[in-house]
Amino acid sequence: YTDDEDVVVAGLLHDALEDTKYSREQIKKDFGEKVLKIVEEVTEKSKKHSWEERKMDYLMNIPKKSIEACLVACADKVHNLNSLTALYQTVGDALEKRFNAPMGKKIWFYEEIYKAMKPRFRHGLIRELHHAIEEFNEVVSKKPPKKRKTIKRFIGPYDLVRWQHFSA
Repeated sequence: YTDDEDVVVAGLLHDALEDTKYSREQIKKDFGEKVLKIVEEVTEKSKKHSWEERKMDYLMNIPKKSIEACLVACADKVHNLNSLTALYQTVGDALEKRFNAPMGKKIWFYEEIYKAMKPRFRHGLIRELHHAIEEFNEVVSKKPPKKRKTIKRFIGPYDLVRWQHFSA
């Protein structure tokens, strides 16, 4: 979805500060200031805060995030939702016991991210996030899938241009 190597690297490292001992200093030394900045933007508050506090803080800061950080965040959420959908199809309602928040709250969080990011920029990952939310909701509600055109995953005209073309 991007030709910016720093965004791709930041996407790979997006949870490094939360889930590993890999430090800010090490990321900066190994990958540079831009990668570190993006990773910091998508890093949640410490896990010593409640799930609700971390998610509300994340949502409140979306307007301040760079487009690059929004892209990484969207890719992460699409992946998370696709993984949740596949896992739910395997284990059903038992999935909820594996998480520290009910499925209703989790889907609310993803929907709020979508609402906050959609007006920020036009990109294929925004569409992907919307479809991932719909698919998860369909699976969890056990409703038959909506009839919709098959969407082939492709890089569209808005996905290849450099970010500066979208600055507001």
